[in-house]
Amino acid sequence: MLVREFEPKIVCETIEREKVTITNLIPTMLNLMVNHPDAGNYNYSSLRTLLSGGAPIAQEVVRKILETFGCDYIQTYGMTETSPYLTLSILKEHLKKLSFEDQLRFKSKTGREFIGVELKVVNEKGEEVKADEREVGEIIVKGDIVTKGYWKLPEETANAIQGGLAS
Repeated sequence: MLVREFEPKIVCETIEREKVTITNLIPTMLNLMVNHPDAGNYNYSSLRTLLSGGAPIAQEVVRKILETFGCDYIQTYGMTETSPYLTLSILKEHLKKLSFEDQLRFKSKTGREFIGVELKVVNEKGEEVKADEREVGEIIVKGDIVTKGYWKLPEETANAIQGGLAS
């Protein structure tokens, strides 16, 4: 079922009526849904997983998602050129042993590389940045899911994809 125009209440009704098992929404939509006054009035028992991407998500929103929908939540990162995902915030077994608060922190991040994806973040010099949540850089990626180039746009392809790495 496709909901043509986003309206929190209609999406919640649709999840219940159509017994949706998995869906992907942007954080803004999820925030509106969990904060809708009728959010708790629906049966979401069919939902196994909610995914979202396209923007960062607040840890408190992830908490409300888990409480409201009673299913797993996975934050994603990807782009059109890498259809669909580069990263997923699926918790490994050792992270599942952490406190709920620490798990929320990890679920609110973009996660780790998708299967078959090589990803790193580099600075202006092409050096890999520290994974300290402070240093910023450009994401470069390699994998079978990365486009080989833009249709009939060789110059744009050369600027975006170098040595099999997309940025």
